[in-house]
Amino acid sequence: MLEINKRSIICIPIESIRRELDTKINLSMEIANAGFTCLIGKKNALKFIIKNNPQEKFIYFEKGVDPSQKEFYKKFSSKNKLFDIQEEGNIVEDLNLIFRAYKKEILPFINKIFVWGRNQEQLLKRKFKNYNKKFVLSGSPNFDLCNKNKLEYYVKLSKLRSAIPKERFILINTNFGVKNRTISNIELNQTYKTKNKDLKYIDELYESELYRERNLYEYQSKIFDEFLNITKELKKIDNKIKIVLRPHPAENENFYKNYFKDDDIIVENTGNVKEWISSAFLVITHDCTTGIEAFLMNKLVINFNPIKDRENIVSKMANEVGVNCENNEDLKKYVTKLLNDHEYFESEKKNNYLKKINNIGMYIENIEKLSSDIIIEQLQDELIKENNHKLNKLTYLKLSFNFLTWISLILKKISIVLGFQTKKHKYFLKKFDKLKRHDIEIRYKVLCEMNVEFKKIRFSKIISNLYIFTK
Repeated sequence: MLEINKRSIICIPIESIRRELDTKINLSMEIANAGFTCLIGKKNALKFIIKNNPQEKFIYFEKGVDPSQKEFYKKFSSKNKLFDIQEEGNIVEDLNLIFRAYKKEILPFINKIFVWGRNQEQLLKRKFKNYNKKFVLSGSPNFDLCNKNKLEYYVKLSKLRSAIPKERFILINTNFGVKNRTISNIELNQTYKTKNKDLKYIDELYESELYRERNLYEYQSKIFDEFLNITKELKKIDNKIKIVLRPHPAENENFYKNYFKDDDIIVENTGNVKEWISSAFLVITHDCTTGIEAFLMNKLVINFNPIKDRENIVSKMANEVGVNCENNEDLKKYVTKLLNDHEYFESEKKNNYLKKINNIGMYIENIEKLSSDIIIEQLQDELIKENNHKLNKLTYLKLSFNFLTWISLILKKISIVLGFQTKKHKYFLKKFDKLKRHDIEIRYKVLCEMNVEFKKIRFSKIISNLYIFTK
């Protein structure tokens, strides 16, 4: 039986296991180490626990405010606290995309909104003057494991993934989720409608996304073929060099596997991208957060930008961190020189970092410090006037062995078999299939090796897809 520590229970949802698991486990362990009890797992599992345990107090970390969840926010915030951490950071150039989530009818229910950098903080505070105190400059927990003092984490994990080549390889990250999509906009819209009650907002969002994606589809269509060509061309430079193409999670991975099946090019999307970045010789990308992550992990990043007319379509920040190449020939010449001249490669990597690091300081607050430290400070400030709160053993047993949980799961499976409920689209299954204890244990052990204080933390499964961390 686990003893549950003081104060409100912190709830940290995971939407995409592949992208978020490392970040969320690290954040949960930092929070547990500070004396809080932390639940981590699938959003539906967390909401089930919250609904069935009204005697407890919770702090829920939303991963990007969703205005269609207004009724949940309103009911939840009447007794509990709601924090928001933007997963994507709102680093786009289109201000409408930044502002649309923070509707005035939603903001009163949110206690704290953690923002990536000073640029975003200034924009939001200027737009929502009455709610300035809610915005906290923290950086993103996603970048905490890119910190120079924590790079060892992904080095250790990468050694456990057999798919990662042992030879020198170039990592190409694609981001063509509109041109080469797994799920259509119409399917995505219908899925959201079945999950949400606020259909008016979903329809408004759908219409705005259609307009935006028409432009994005046209742009991605132009650059898509360029990426296909340069991937093949890079393989011809040196047969000893492996080429790994990693599609964005929203892309159709099978298209690349069929297209490159005769070219000795590895198409792989397993694990967290940062495991692959840590082992890569260099990283080639376009308009993708992975370029920022690779840059912070001290990798040489090349931004392949063959289309010049890209204003308000791609992220300026994502294209500021690397060396820009605007055509196939320039990119091939540059990569050839990097491969054949080690001193030149090291010089380019160092000079690019020194030249660009100040450029992204306005966008990312936690380059030198840790976002988790700022988040924990805010948790302590929010709860300082509350009495210690303890989850008793009887309640914990209820959470662990709630009979209704299993009944609801069985009924759900029966309804799918009988056709009353549709199966999940493969897009969502790829994002979150099952949260396995084994996957958590691997990361727990690595983090404990890096920080001996974490060895005092224990974790255990509560229900399917939900785990508890406490000290």
